[in-house]
Amino acid sequence: MDTISITDGIPQNPNEERFKKLVKKFKINYNGIQPQFLCRAPGRVNLIGEHIDYCGYSVLPMAIDQDIVSVFATCDNNEVQINNTDESFKAGSFNMENFSISYEKSDWYEYFKCGIQGIRDKFPDIKLKGIKKDRDEENFLS
Repeated sequence: MDTISITDGIPQNPNEERFKKLVKKFKINYNGIQPQFLCRAPGRVNLIGEHIDYCGYSVLPMAIDQDIVSVFATCDNNEVQINNTDESFKAGSFNMENFSISYEKSDWYEYFKCGIQGIRDKFPDIKLKGIKKDRDEENFLS
């Protein structure tokens, strides 16, 4: 009798093809550079209550299928380059040592600048490297 695995025909990681496409796009965007990190952040919903957690009440957060996946590589200069697989979001770049956060502009990568600034504020003695980053959103609603 043949043994049949319960995973036969089922991808081990349902995102595997998507990850491969993102890595391929990264290599195209950055002249063949291999990404060093892949990060997936699932979306989240609160099943019980919206905005009550900071009032001291319980919520029931739950991960959902919608997510954001990013691939990164560090570089030796101070340049941060960011791309999004959704071409309606333009690419962005800025210098890690000398940037400002625009509250008037609505470019999506301004949020990334806020994260970098938060790291700089919390860890002022750490020397940050430049970053090359591609981002993919799967069925993400805003």
